[in-house]
Amino acid sequence: MYGVANRGNGTAHKYFASAPYKIAAKSGTAQVFGLKANETYNAHRISERLRDHKLMTAFAPYNNPQVAVAMILENGGAGPAVGTIMRQILDHIMLGDNNTTLPSENPAVTAGEDQ
Repeated sequence: MYGVANRGNGTAHKYFASAPYKIAAKSGTAQVFGLKANETYNAHRISERLRDHKLMTAFAPYNNPQVAVAMILENGGAGPAVGTIMRQILDHIMLGDNNTTLPSENPAVTAGEDQ
């Protein structure tokens, strides 16, 4: 998890490299539907409800964890990067950054939630 956020070849390095504290993170995706053998996945060409879920877990600071965050960006396959959102959340918690700007989209209401 340290390498994902801090090594130059880490998949989330670009989101966390400039943080004034060390972060450990792991990202991933969860496939919503299966593809046929000759199909390729393109989030922009499928219905939003079928897009992959984006996942990320992180903790900080790395050497003495004070906070852990787990995130699922439902059907976020073509949406904002989870690394950007995770960095904003961690900066808010770790640095008291109350000027954090999050995406303006309204979160989708899932079945069973009060509207």
